[in-house]
Amino acid sequence: MTYFNKIKNQYRHYWFPVVLIVFFALLQWVGKDSLRYQNDLLSSHQWWRVLSAHWVHLNWLHWLLNSAGFLLLVALLELKWSARYWLLIISLQSLSISLGFLLFNPNLIWYVGFSGVLYGLYIFAAITRFKKDRFIASAILLLVLVKVVIEQWFGDSASSAALLGAPVVVDAHAYGVLCGGLMGTFIQFKKMKNYEKNK
Repeated sequence: MTYFNKIKNQYRHYWFPVVLIVFFALLQWVGKDSLRYQNDLLSSHQWWRVLSAHWVHLNWLHWLLNSAGFLLLVALLELKWSARYWLLIISLQSLSISLGFLLFNPNLIWYVGFSGVLYGLYIFAAITRFKKDRFIASAILLLVLVKVVIEQWFGDSASSAALLGAPVVVDAHAYGVLCGGLMGTFIQFKKMKNYEKNK
């Protein structure tokens, strides 16, 4: 195997996450106002916002931080999911967080950002990869859960709001973690059922 092929095989699972990151960057040029979650506009049948809100960002720094977190997740757990699988999980996460806003945050005026989905992806990936990467998966679960509990208890930090230029909607992180946890547990339960059936 040539050196080029070794590099290609080592990094090929990054291609779709990178495509998504570039896609999110392109959406910044479209304009977040037409894509963000906005409670009053959902009643006008602008339902695309329940998905697209999670793919646009406040500014380029916001996009950069979420992009770095996304690539870090892929690297830590060596995720080799198909493009279809990525789209399914991200779409379900996006819809679930927006549903959480509709049900429990009726006074939320608007929202943008991938961080809620990202929190959910970390939890989902850690649960589904737990047997293969116990140490890393355990560390991820602990750190993310502790951070969400702190956010729910104390609220958004002033430094985060100052850095991004707007308050962080910490409930998005909580909804993402809840959705990621339920989805990951479901997948693991399904794997166990299939294993028992094939024994």
